[in-house]
Amino acid sequence: MSSLHETAYPRLKSEITEKELQESYTPSDAEQRWARPAKTPVARLGLLLHLKLFQRLGYFLSLAAVPREIVEHVGHQCQFRKLPTQTQLLQYERSGAKHRNQKQIRTYLGIRPLASNDNTWLYDVALGAAETKEMLADIVNVMLEELVRHRFELPGFTVLKRTARRARNEVNEYCFSAITSQLTGEAKQKIDELLSPSGQIYSAWHILKREPKRPGNKKVRSYLQHVHWLQGLGQEMPTVKLPIVKHRQLALEARALNAAEMAELKHNKRYALAVILIHSQHSKALDDVAELHIRMVRAMESHAQTALQQYLLDHQKHVDRLIETFKDVLTAYEQDTSQQRRLASIEEVCSGLLIPDTDLGENPRHQEVFDEQATTYVFRRVQTRGCCLGSGSRL
Repeated sequence: MSSLHETAYPRLKSEITEKELQESYTPSDAEQRWARPAKTPVARLGLLLHLKLFQRLGYFLSLAAVPREIVEHVGHQCQFRKLPTQTQLLQYERSGAKHRNQKQIRTYLGIRPLASNDNTWLYDVALGAAETKEMLADIVNVMLEELVRHRFELPGFTVLKRTARRARNEVNEYCFSAITSQLTGEAKQKIDELLSPSGQIYSAWHILKREPKRPGNKKVRSYLQHVHWLQGLGQEMPTVKLPIVKHRQLALEARALNAAEMAELKHNKRYALAVILIHSQHSKALDDVAELHIRMVRAMESHAQTALQQYLLDHQKHVDRLIETFKDVLTAYEQDTSQQRRLASIEEVCSGLLIPDTDLGENPRHQEVFDEQATTYVFRRVQTRGCCLGSGSRL
């Protein structure tokens, strides 16, 4: 239910600053000359008050609701020696002079009130807005914009809200009928089954709204089965072509209703909201699966990086020994002896290095890890995860 403060409908502020008084409620010299023909000082002040308030609000406001500081400001600007009392202003409000003055103001500003044929135009504006908007406040704002653009006096907020609600109901009923008319008998039966508990603790309607859990083999597998169920359900439903804003709002409305509340809705609205939610949940579920996939891959990469760093740490001593051996080889090679003696010395230094589980025996494994960085450990994590990610490849 939209309230006045949620829209752009003009209203007086609870506190009015001196700056606002000067900018919005100070009659110009031309306006004061225009108001001079008024018969009495009270009528002249009333005329100027209605003029400035109309310029600010776009509609006529009862002087009983006007803050006293506005009355005093306008009176002082017009150099009234003595301001009329509140009782005198109320007497002016009840007199015929008020209505004559309002006609003068409309003529002076080039504004016209809504006539009966203009109500049809305004309703068409509301219908056009309701085709792309769902919130009453948004529809009312479009109506306000068009009223100002065509220089109409603004009707009461209740009139606008009632018109907006009637237009929204008509547009939505048309959309609901269009969706329901495309449903086959089997699709309607599927929706009826969703709303029926069938002896279970939770109805399938409640399961339809399921959210993904924290990544894990069993939970992800279970959720992927849920997505497959949604996919099969969605394939039996007609395609919904609605503006994004309206589709999102109707999906939220459907999601907020439980099975019992859905069953109480009118025939067309119940089936249409069910179709919209099914498509919305399937689309959302695919996004959730992609998000789960990303989170799992990131977790595997993180574990792989940790495993790689641990491997490098554990084999740092092997690397140090290999470097020391290489130094001894260079030392033996630089001996000032015959080539045969140098080769014999190098062979003595390197003896045993090619035996498995020794420094050089570990070299092929170290080379594999070094070349592919954390890739080897990522594949290990994938294998331990099983095939849960791959089972969603056809989604």
